[in-house]
Amino acid sequence: MSPEQWEKLEQLYHRALERPAEERPRFLAEVCQDADLRAEVESLLRRQSGPEYTRTSASRQELVFGHDLKPGESLGPYEVVSGIGEGGMGKVYRALDTRLQRTVAIK
Repeated sequence: MSPEQWEKLEQLYHRALERPAEERPRFLAEVCQDADLRAEVESLLRRQSGPEYTRTSASRQELVFGHDLKPGESLGPYEVVSGIGEGGMGKVYRALDTRLQRTVAIK
């Protein structure tokens, strides 16, 4: 993504956040004709609205998990398929990247 596209993504994201959640899809459909860009903004909004979201700095955001992921749950563009294993550093899940239609691991 070019710097200009990142800037546009950030602007759309923040403008969408200013609106109530139920108005965001209509707003994005009206102001963003680029389907890929709109999908990225929607993905960020879904992550932001999760119950265990924390802002760690002005420019970086993380998801923090206090529960197990279940098959069928989505994490951004990733759909959890199953658990793979767990160790001292965390849990690993098999997931489907719905954008690229390929299997990935999520830790």
